[in-house]
Amino acid sequence: MMQSKYFRTCLGIIALLLIIYLGSKVSFLFNPIVSMVKMLIVPVAMAGFFYYLLRPIVDYLERQKIKRAIGVLMIYFVFAGLIVIFGIVVWPTLKEQIENFIKNAPFLVEDLQEQINQLQQNPYWSRLIPTETELSSSLADYVNQIISWVTNSINNLIAVVSNVVIIIATIPIILYYMLKEGSKLPPRLLTFLPRQYKKDGKEALNDIDKALSNFIVGKVILNLLLCVLMYIGFLIIGLPYSLLLTVISFFLNFIPYIGAIVATIPVVIVASSSLRRSPSGRS
Repeated sequence: MMQSKYFRTCLGIIALLLIIYLGSKVSFLFNPIVSMVKMLIVPVAMAGFFYYLLRPIVDYLERQKIKRAIGVLMIYFVFAGLIVIFGIVVWPTLKEQIENFIKNAPFLVEDLQEQINQLQQNPYWSRLIPTETELSSSLADYVNQIISWVTNSINNLIAVVSNVVIIIATIPIILYYMLKEGSKLPPRLLTFLPRQYKKDGKEALNDIDKALSNFIVGKVILNLLLCVLMYIGFLIIGLPYSLLLTVISFFLNFIPYIGAIVATIPVVIVASSSLRRSPSGRS
């Protein structure tokens, strides 16, 4: 009876359920492990993103007879230089635009409200846009939610800052070992597979690796080129907050499908408000 496949399967299920039950009774023992996993999810994910982004550069340096460890350190020095250049050249303008945007946010909301009210007077658009009362109620709910979120964020500011510091300090360490020893991980993962599945598992890992690498590198290059063209276009037409809107669009464009659509919303709001406030827009 013990040799029966059905019996062994049932026995395994019972053992698994028993382990889960016993684990639920001593869950406090796993809280530190769960907390550590939660704390490492973001750094590992970010390190994985930069791993696929920087791995082609490290591989190129290795082909030039430069050891991987030295190549990684060289990239870190270049990144440090880029951060310094960003802080000197880009950050002052970006900071000024952020401050001006926050100061002028009420006027942007007021202009948006006026434009929505004008659209409500159109018979066609009035069917699609909620009434002024419903809109005001929705805006009030959104404002209350934002205020509540800001209040909670301020109350948890110390925890947030400490988590951000931990993440920033952890990412370079994880990324260093990923870039230096990342090629050794797939063979070790394959050791957990039965012999008959190792070939298929190796092909699957290679396909996943190539797909992630091509997607991340291609997405970053595409977003950089797109944002450069956007920034030039914003400067040509004289759009306010051009650098801030470009940075927002750069990050939102990483969101599949809806990212590009969401990125256009602040651009349209700022552009329409700027047009209404310009002399030609009021005439």
